[in-house]
Amino acid sequence: MVYLLKLDEPFLYPVRYCFSPKTSIFNSESKKLWWKDLYFFIDILERENVRPWIWADYIWHHREEFLRKIPEDVILSNWYYGSEFNEDINYAKTFIDLEEGGYKQIPAGSNWSFSDNFPNLVDYCIKNISEENLLGFLQTSWLPTTWSYIDGHIDAIDKVKEAKKRTGL
Repeated sequence: MVYLLKLDEPFLYPVRYCFSPKTSIFNSESKKLWWKDLYFFIDILERENVRPWIWADYIWHHREEFLRKIPEDVILSNWYYGSEFNEDINYAKTFIDLEEGGYKQIPAGSNWSFSDNFPNLVDYCIKNISEENLLGFLQTSWLPTTWSYIDGHIDAIDKVKEAKKRTGL
């Protein structure tokens, strides 16, 4: 059993959780709060024999700190919605850094900004993440589930089918 804690977009943490209106950046106090919250929830989940799972975008701007502090049993979902995949792109390189750290991953893609992101993400991750650490993939359209957005949802589903066909998954 796993539980997705979210904790994504940490740069918004002070806006969401700090009481001082002067706190508008992800500073040392808001970082402490983020880690305190994470460890608090991890402790609760572990007592219930549930594995924690979080979005991994904290790593993008605090790589060494994240790799030093994140517990090995936390499942990580790095998300990247771009069109290019290589080690020169911080967001794409993160998949490799997490693999080198031995972390279990569920990479996330989307047709939000680039229709072919998901099949390209799957190709890249299969080449760069071991079978042992690659637990699956997430695809999202980030669109409302209303009829006016049906084409975006159908495209997202088609891209999952394409990724499965290209990789044999």
